[in-house]
Amino acid sequence: MKLDLSTIIGMILGCGMVLMGMFLSSGGDIGLLMALYINQPDSAAITIGGSIGGTIMSYPLAKIKRIGGIFAQSAVEDPSNTAYKELIEELVEYATEARRNGVLALDARTEEIEDEFIKNGIQLAVDGTAPEHIEEIMELELESLQRRHEENQDIILKWAELAPAYGMIGTLVGLIAMLANLSDPDSIGPAMAVALITTMYGSMVANMFCIPLAGKLAQHTKSEVLRKQIIISAILSIQNGDNPRVIKHKLMTFTDPATREALKADEGEG
Repeated sequence: MKLDLSTIIGMILGCGMVLMGMFLSSGGDIGLLMALYINQPDSAAITIGGSIGGTIMSYPLAKIKRIGGIFAQSAVEDPSNTAYKELIEELVEYATEARRNGVLALDARTEEIEDEFIKNGIQLAVDGTAPEHIEEIMELELESLQRRHEENQDIILKWAELAPAYGMIGTLVGLIAMLANLSDPDSIGPAMAVALITTMYGSMVANMFCIPLAGKLAQHTKSEVLRKQIIISAILSIQNGDNPRVIKHKLMTFTDPATREALKADEGEG
C-alpha cells in the first residue's frame, strides 16, 4: 500500500504554517514558543483527553476500536481512485469469455478473482439468479459498505465537534483560576494567555486534523461506491449477454475523461 501524498503534504504544510506563525509571534524565541504554545499539559489534558472521552461516550466500544484503522485508511492512497481502467479491462475480459463460451464458463475462473464483490456477482450470475435479485443483493452490499464508511466518518466528525467545546471548557477553567487571583495584576495577562490556549488546541484538533481526515474518508467512500457501481453494471450486462464492446463503452461512462481516453487508446491498439 502506498501512502497518500496529499494527506502527508497537507498535514506537514498545515502544521508547518501554524508552527511558523507561533514562532514569529514568539519573536523567534523557541523557548518562549515552547512555554506559550507547547508545554501546556493541563490544556492538552482538558481539550484532547476530554474530547476523546466524549467521543468514546458517543459510540459503542466495538466501533471505537476501529479508529486506528480509520486513521490508517485516511493516510493510505485509495487504489480504487486510480484503478478504474484496470477494473473495466478485467470486467470486459469476463464479458468476452461469457459471450464466447456462455456465462457458465466463468465458474472455473471464480477462484482466481481476488475482488470478493466481483466474485460474488459472477457466482450469482453463474448460478442463474434472476437479474433483479442480483441487483438487489449487490445494491444491499453496497449500501452496507456506505453505512460502515459513514459511521467511521461520523466518529471523526464527532471528535471535531467536541474538541472546540472542550477547548472552551478549558478556557473557562483558566478564567476562573485567573479571576480567583485578581489581587496580583501582573499575573492576569499570562493567566489569560494560558486560558486561551485550550481554545486554540480545540480548534487545531478539529480543523487541522479531524475535519480534513473525515473529508479524505468521504472521498475514499465515493471512489469505492463508484467502483462497485461499475461492477454491478458489468455483472448485469454479462448475465444479459451484452456485446463486450457495448459493455466497455457503458462502463466508460462512469469514469473521467482521462480514463476514457486511455481505454479508447487500448481499443485502437487492439
